[in-house]
Amino acid sequence: MDTIETIIEYYRMQGRAGLLPALQAAQARERWLSREQVTQIAQGLGVPLAEAYGVVKFYSMLYTEPVGRQCIRVCDDVVCGLAGAETVLAELESRLGIRRGETTPDGRCVRSTSGDYTNTRRPKTRGDTRH
Repeated sequence: MDTIETIIEYYRMQGRAGLLPALQAAQARERWLSREQVTQIAQGLGVPLAEAYGVVKFYSMLYTEPVGRQCIRVCDDVVCGLAGAETVLAELESRLGIRRGETTPDGRCVRSTSGDYTNTRRPKTRGDTRH
């Protein structure tokens, strides 16, 4: 597994263009990004810290706190909401015994995110096991 220093060295020549892939590579190590990791990457790539945090906050697949091994994402944009996304989310939360953003003791996580994953105009879930 790569160290933060190895990741920075790999993306250093790309500067700003390497920011997102460097953050993703760093997150792959522990499933989330600490303040120290984001700071190291920003400094190593010569990117302002505010810009690095802007990227982290913009992308829903980047986490700034520990998450479970598996995330279940529920589309909750306006169209999915009108089609019953809240019902789907409530059922998942009921079955898993957790609320949005919480992690179960066995390492699962339920998390609601915006966006229509397939443009099919109905509520959808997506299991993300890369984290």
